[in-house]
Amino acid sequence: MRLQRTVVTDKPLGKVFDYLSDFTSTTDWDPGTVTTIRLDGDGGVGTSYLNTSEFLGRRSCATSCKSSCPVNASGSAARTRR
Repeated sequence: MRLQRTVVTDKPLGKVFDYLSDFTSTTDWDPGTVTTIRLDGDGGVGTSYLNTSEFLGRRSCATSCKSSCPVNASGSAARTRR
């Protein structure tokens, strides 16, 4: 499955990328997310998160760990989730 969304903003691309890469903000932009908690790490590679989501009345939990750190459009190191 692939999910794609388009949002228009006047914010600098680097700031937007960093915001979306910080998965503690998922409750702001992912309607299915109930909570996301950083379990350990500083937000970079190796950081792990516990995400609780709800879909069709069912809740599920998943852990994730960032496994790479690509460079974003502003040239700074960015954070991603596996």
